[in-house]
Amino acid sequence: MSKRWKLLSTTALTPIVMLMGGGIALAQAPAVSAPNMTLGGFGGVWDSSGFGAAEGRWTAPLGPSVGGQIDGVLGTAGGQLFGELAGHYFWRDPATSLFGVYSAWTQDFSGSTFRIGPEAEFYANQFTFSGVAGVKTGNGGSNFFGQAKGNLYLTDDTKVFLGAGYDDTGFVSAGIEHLFRPAGLSAFGEIRAGDGSSAVWGGLRFYFGGPGMPDKSLKAREREDVAPLWLWVNDKQTSTSTSTSTSTSTTTSTSPSTTFGG
Repeated sequence: MSKRWKLLSTTALTPIVMLMGGGIALAQAPAVSAPNMTLGGFGGVWDSSGFGAAEGRWTAPLGPSVGGQIDGVLGTAGGQLFGELAGHYFWRDPATSLFGVYSAWTQDFSGSTFRIGPEAEFYANQFTFSGVAGVKTGNGGSNFFGQAKGNLYLTDDTKVFLGAGYDDTGFVSAGIEHLFRPAGLSAFGEIRAGDGSSAVWGGLRFYFGGPGMPDKSLKAREREDVAPLWLWVNDKQTSTSTSTSTSTSTTTSTSPSTTFGG
């Protein structure tokens, strides 16, 4: 083989080798850059009542391309407590996608429920698509649940999103989040409506830990450090009143329901 042919071959293959090397490097990027934590709180108006809650999540690498996350919420609405504890086990390539298993236990006004199913994310430039679906059990039965959300990063630190889902009833949502660097503090807000019920709320989140922090963008954090945050709360509140004349009668009323998630 001539020196000229070797030179031409090497020159032609160089871009391909670089692309393959880049792909290998991207595939080897960890699912979670390092153990990290998010703490926050939010509040707003839920139908005609005020509500508020605290949220938190802990995310850690479990292998070269595998991560785990535990997250939860605890709050009050209409004078009643609600809470949730969720777990995620997932594979992720921060350049392309996430695939995992999601489970959550929720205690709210309608009782205790358990959800389990697959979750996924797909990344493309300034756009992220997130989804989760599965089976919910509890309260004497089982049902389908699901939620999908599309995020558009107007900048690496500001995102807007639109979402829709089903959890006993259908709902739609829209929201925004902006991260202030290098404070590691973000402000967010969301509106939601479904089947005669609606809500609007806002809050703050603090991001802790991980390499490159605190000067790390919101988009990078959500693709390299945390798994999707799905929060489910039903506003089915049951009230019982008893009146006595010659006999006792009991009336039970249930309000419309909607589901909250982030």
